Amino acid sequence: MSVGDRRQQDLSHIERMIGELERQTPCEGGVTERSPVTRPEYWQDRIRGLVTSSDTTASTIKHAAVLLERLTRLSEKLAQRDGPDQGK
Repeated sequence: MSVGDRRQQDLSHIERMIGELERQTPCEGGVTERSPVTRPEYWQDRIRGLVTSSDTTASTIKHAAVLLERLTRLSEKLAQRDGPDQGK
């Protein structure tokens, strides 16, 4: 498996995990345990780590940007739900 294929595989896994977080995080409740993998920042860091190489393809960068935007929206939703002092 090439490095590019591995990156795409990792992004696909991350995309599935984001879907799970979105599904489990409605404004009224959802994920209450704040382990590292339930934090959008964890997945944002993973994505950034995948696209920092100079040989990253344009399609991988585009896919990563879409996922980062979804995570940003999820972070905003969590911040609204949890308030300023929770989730830390």
